[in-house]
Amino acid sequence: MMRAARLLRCALVVACVSAASAAAQVTATPSTPSAGAHATTAPSTPSAQLATGQINPRAAELIDQIMSPFCPGLILTNCPSLAADSLRRAIRARFDAGASREQVMKELSVTYGDVIKSAPERSGFGLLAWVMPGGLVLVGGLLLTAFIRRRRDAQDLARAATSTSAPRAPDSALDAELAARLRDG
Repeated sequence: MMRAARLLRCALVVACVSAASAAAQVTATPSTPSAGAHATTAPSTPSAQLATGQINPRAAELIDQIMSPFCPGLILTNCPSLAADSLRRAIRARFDAGASREQVMKELSVTYGDVIKSAPERSGFGLLAWVMPGGLVLVGGLLLTAFIRRRRDAQDLARAATSTSAPRAPDSALDAELAARLRDG
């Protein structure tokens, strides 16, 4: 199963690279601009293409939110590789063909695995990744509060034991309780 997925991924990359080289050859053909006009090149980043109206906004949003399978640690928008450029084009083509965001994400997840998602799902096991940090902060705060209270109580007992403000008769039961609290705290 894993081998088939790798072969499929390699086939997709080869297809994307060959499509990219064909597209590069088409755009590399010299155009004859009219007199006084300057040849313009297409913006290279998805955000620049979105600003000029050359890219579907839904495609730009998805490209900004998924991780690059070719550049570890980078989102697809920031990956400089040719394979990433081909994948960006393929995503735009899928949106231009009328595919929904969910369909494109499902296809990408099948092809590249869940590592392409920049954030875990908000359901099932992925929900644990969203809840865990808040839960750890809450538990840490409770433990810190308990520690501070216990320490303060122990200091208050120690001050009361060493206080010389009122002389009193020795009380062995009180002394034993105080010693036990100081050992526990």
